Amino acid sequence: MKEYLSRDLILPELSCGDKESVLKEISAFIARATKLDENNILNTLKDREKLGSTGVGDGIAIPHGKMENLQKPLVSVARKSDGVDFESIDNKPVKILVTLLTPASDPACHLGLLARLTRILTSQDFKIKLLQAKDEDEIYRLFLDEDQKMIGLGVW
Repeated sequence: MKEYLSRDLILPELSCGDKESVLKEISAFIARATKLDENNILNTLKDREKLGSTGVGDGIAIPHGKMENLQKPLVSVARKSDGVDFESIDNKPVKILVTLLTPASDPACHLGLLARLTRILTSQDFKIKLLQAKDEDEIYRLFLDEDQKMIGLGVW
């Protein structure tokens, strides 16, 4: 996970309160951190949402998409402590949003990383710690530790 997630891609608290605004805020945040085109990011995420919500339930959303001209995958983490309606499958507010963008030229990588993130985010203990983390550094460390734990278990 270390090769895809950096502290610069962690947003400890979103300020927006609805799904569309959250996608815009995340897109702008990623664009500032990476110099990628904000509209390209937003359109990629919105196009995927048109297929069905990426709100996977239990307070988690994984907005994702494949982008042309993206050199390497990236992962961004954002929180919304009071939750946001993300049209999740369980109709519960989303508090943790993990955005995945991958090169359009590598769909296998996209599916593999999406599965990896989904697996990491199934741990209730991890989600509680993530919501309680005080800053970017702690969120970053938690993600790397959970990923290493999964590697140690032979999950990937």
